[in-house]
Amino acid sequence: MLKIKRRRFFKLLAKYRKNPDNFSIQYARKTINRKIDTDIERNIVKELKIEKDLIKNKEVPVKYYNYSYLKDLLGQKYDQKVSLPTIIDRAKRNNFYFLRPKRKAHDKEVLTNYPGELIQHDSSHHRFASYAANKWYLITSLDDYSRFLLYASLVERETTWEHIWSEPLRLDTLRLNTLCIPESYSLPITSRIPLEADTPKRNATSYYYTHLQ
Repeated sequence: MLKIKRRRFFKLLAKYRKNPDNFSIQYARKTINRKIDTDIERNIVKELKIEKDLIKNKEVPVKYYNYSYLKDLLGQKYDQKVSLPTIIDRAKRNNFYFLRPKRKAHDKEVLTNYPGELIQHDSSHHRFASYAANKWYLITSLDDYSRFLLYASLVERETTWEHIWSEPLRLDTLRLNTLCIPESYSLPITSRIPLEADTPKRNATSYYYTHLQ
């Protein structure tokens, strides 16, 4: 009926018998809950402002607050231990919080039947390091079937040669990662024909596509 355990019942009974006039089961908190040091509070808001500036900077590919990173940063930079829920709570109070938008469903889906049938190769140009002076090009290759990242490279200048150079490397990665690609297998994209050592880089593109025909 009381929905308490036997041990708890007899503790309350003993407390009642000791002082029946002042007996109460109301919980009286003696300390303020969820209160943190003012220095910690100030540093949380300070680092959240820095994160907000990065999010607002269109040249930096940062779109959301990283509260776990802030938790580690407070420990490393200020030697202050703060729980993740506390940081999120302060972010909400100070308008440093927003919900992530729901991902849109893919309306175009490419169905592949085996590894290597389709490789998605692309590049993007961003300031990948938040405080770097210059932007870099990120060149990536993704196997559509396994969703395995076959190749990734950061380069200062995007050239045709950089894309050509990535192909033999991503094919080797495809074989080495237990995807059972035989040595004699040829992908329908581009070619695996090596360039001669004396082939000038400026002529690499024309040489490459000549051998594809």
